[in-house]
Amino acid sequence: MSESDCKIGTVWLYRYEAKSDACPHCANLDGEYHARTHHSQPFSIKQHEYCRCEWDVEKVKGTLRADREELMNKHENVKKQWDEAEANTKFCKSYMDDYWADYEEAIDEKAQADELAAYWLNRANENIDAANAILDQFDELTEEQQDWVDELLLLAEEFLGLADEQVQIAADAQRKAWDAKQKYNNEEDELDKWIKLKLLAEYELQELEPCLRYPCLEDEIEAIAGSGLHYDLD
Repeated sequence: MSESDCKIGTVWLYRYEAKSDACPHCANLDGEYHARTHHSQPFSIKQHEYCRCEWDVEKVKGTLRADREELMNKHENVKKQWDEAEANTKFCKSYMDDYWADYEEAIDEKAQADELAAYWLNRANENIDAANAILDQFDELTEEQQDWVDELLLLAEEFLGLADEQVQIAADAQRKAWDAKQKYNNEEDELDKWIKLKLLAEYELQELEPCLRYPCLEDEIEAIAGSGLHYDLD
């Protein structure tokens, strides 16, 4: 920000300096300060003929108290916005880590269930194929052969049930994965929002902080002139 944006003002402090052998009138003015907002003498230094008094000029830059307080309040509010954005950025990242862990766990669970479903389905098909092979081989089955066919088909039905259970587990895991991924994506959008707000706050702080390096103009004048300041800012 420029000095005008920072509301920086310039004051010239004119200090009346009387020489050691000055007349009473000039001696009475000695040490008197005049604050001027433009670089010009408050009045003619020559109070009388042969007057050897002079002005000592000091340039002071700063911000008027009201403007400085306004800048400080704005800086405080922006800093709170930055703190809030920083905290929420960390929260979002933490939530994203949790959701991603849930997503990976669900994906692993689905992969395991898919593998088991394929295993039990294969076992069922093997038993069905074995039963069909016996049926194809013999026109009539002995009681023992029939019992074996029945046992193979019963086991095949059991294996198909186990495969169906794993298919359901895989479907549930897939839904968990979708849910976790959706939460992750939503939190990622939220993170982007807070990152943008944080960057905006950082930019505003960078703009404001140089302004606050300037002192309060009234305090600087008082520190220099003290009770010697007879005239306020003109």
